[in-house]
Amino acid sequence: MIILELDIGNSRIKWRATDTTKGAAVKVGEAAGLQELKTNLSEVKPDAARLCSVRGKTFTSSVCQWFKDSWDIEALVAKVERSSGGVTNNYEDLSQLGIDRWLAMLAAYQLAGSTCVIVDSGTALTLDILAEDGCHEGGYILPGLKLMAVSLESNTRIHLSEELPVATPEPGHSTDEAVINGNLTALLSLVKQVLQSVAEQNPSVKLFLSGGDAELLNKHIPFENKQLVRSLVLEGLAIACPVEGEGGDQL
Repeated sequence: MIILELDIGNSRIKWRATDTTKGAAVKVGEAAGLQELKTNLSEVKPDAARLCSVRGKTFTSSVCQWFKDSWDIEALVAKVERSSGGVTNNYEDLSQLGIDRWLAMLAAYQLAGSTCVIVDSGTALTLDILAEDGCHEGGYILPGLKLMAVSLESNTRIHLSEELPVATPEPGHSTDEAVINGNLTALLSLVKQVLQSVAEQNPSVKLFLSGGDAELLNKHIPFENKQLVRSLVLEGLAIACPVEGEGGDQL
């Protein structure tokens, strides 16, 4: 069975086609929009589909209709729940928690089985904390590296180069370096502070890093019990939206 899985983010659509008989993805890719996605998947013939989306209902409906028209598939669309996969959601209003955060938590908790901190660094950086029993203890949301830079440039007289240097925690020797390095240092400070606080209660806490800037953060976080999982949201999608007959463990 081939299951098509989509993580529809703010700026990119990440996808993979998983062969359940092999228990692994046979094709993976990214697309900016629906047309590019259609081109990328022109040779894929899925038996089922599941997706999560942080874009509007109109875009999500268009994707689901395309599945129906192309392959006669009713796509499963992930939703935030009060409890799933051992994780308990403590948001009073479930609609306020992003589906990408929820799915990342499901995947991380299945991997860790205990206290963990989940950092997904893309357009925005999100950080969530799960207790040993899977209870969501809250989180943080702030602009990602590039969004911080764009915001600063838009609201000040600072002008940045189109190609910014690779960020490091070192003091910058140009405006570009000072901005991007300052942004990285701010993000690293948050992650390190949270890890220190959680570790005081549970020294075995595990850190999960995902998203476009995960490798960069990983390089500058001296924490032994950590794991970089690029497909964390898609792994959570498999937990939230199991397909009848797929069997096996997606993680």
